[in-house]
Amino acid sequence: MNRGEASRLSTRGAASPVKRVRRLAVAGLLFVILGASVVAADPEPPRIPYIARGVCPFEGCQYGTWVSYSPLRVYKTEGDTSVVAFTIAPHEQFQALRGNVHVVKLGEVRVRRPIEAAPGRTLQRGVEISVLAYRGEGRYEIWDRGTFFIAKAFWPPFVPMERPAAEITTWPEMLWWVLVKSTGARQGWLRLRNVSRSGFEFNEPLCTGPC
Repeated sequence: MNRGEASRLSTRGAASPVKRVRRLAVAGLLFVILGASVVAADPEPPRIPYIARGVCPFEGCQYGTWVSYSPLRVYKTEGDTSVVAFTIAPHEQFQALRGNVHVVKLGEVRVRRPIEAAPGRTLQRGVEISVLAYRGEGRYEIWDRGTFFIAKAFWPPFVPMERPAAEITTWPEMLWWVLVKSTGARQGWLRLRNVSRSGFEFNEPLCTGPC
């Protein structure tokens, strides 16, 4: 065997530098893809504040012409009470254009027995879910292990206290930020705090229509 043949035999089973680089690149890409899928399958709970956009958060709620029965402060920026844009006077009509519900504290519910919370969505005993924005008609946004869905509340006071399927351990805290327009085309954000544990109510004396 001459020297050239020996050299060819010694390198026949080894990958060339270019092939080795390509294999490493493919392996690295697969690692990134698989790693991303694992992260996506187990995401963190929603960040606070969680914002449900375009929501009118109670039964019969509607945007349009509202009337204030006491002075109301209107803020320059949604979610920020540091700058007051203007004040709405008592008995003044103004336009409520749209609104978003800010959940500033997540509610927590512990499931006590299996229940089909939504079509095709059965929760098992011991599962803890997060309660987000109220959507009217006894329905809330729910977060359960990476999935969002809307379901009717299955815990007291929405259901009888006797052997409920779940118990709420922490009540969600919600603020309703409403974009309003007053006389003179002034615009700003009205903040209404939820004070109810069975839906959405606020203490500010105003009429949301028909007035």
